[in-house]
Amino acid sequence: DIVRSNFANRSPTMINITTGTCYSLLPNCDRGPWPLCLDWREICDQKIDCLNGEDEMWCQVLEITKCAEDEYQCHYGGQCIPLEFLRDSRVSVDCLDASDEPEFYVVPLFPSFNWNCINIPTFQCEERTARYGRSFPCGDGEYILRNIMPAPRTYCQNQRDKEFTRILLTSFDFMPDDDCRHAFFCSLHANRSFGKLKKTRG
Repeated sequence: DIVRSNFANRSPTMINITTGTCYSLLPNCDRGPWPLCLDWREICDQKIDCLNGEDEMWCQVLEITKCAEDEYQCHYGGQCIPLEFLRDSRVSVDCLDASDEPEFYVVPLFPSFNWNCINIPTFQCEERTARYGRSFPCGDGEYILRNIMPAPRTYCQNQRDKEFTRILLTSFDFMPDDDCRHAFFCSLHANRSFGKLKKTRG
């Protein structure tokens, strides 16, 4: 009851990125300028989050599970579930990545899945990871389908994507090379200010 009450009292409008988890089993993980915790959903997600790539090492070991003929193999991590759990209900996912059920779109064209996880303390959110390699984990079970960082607006209910964008655009010290910085500006569609920046440098 205490846990449910705590989750029910969370407001989707509050800025609180600390409601996620912090994965502490990679002691050598250096995230560089990012002070955000490494979420367990960022381990073996096909994106390097630690500068030394530690979060993507030994991932092939997770994929060597062989399921029995009467079992379904989940896509992420290779978990095995009984075949009778396959496609049994959209609201009853059994795989961490929910690959045993069709994805449930709450609002058409809305790029966020599990958008209400800020208030749900169940498997649907707490033990859920994305099935898509280019998604962005919000840190509480919600995830954005397309990793569009820096984000033009906030999609995560807990605003983790907003904080990530703020950190990304606050300092460019992590890019020591001027050419890299200019390329980064271009990729942000900032070419109008790019010319002005170039003039002020000389």
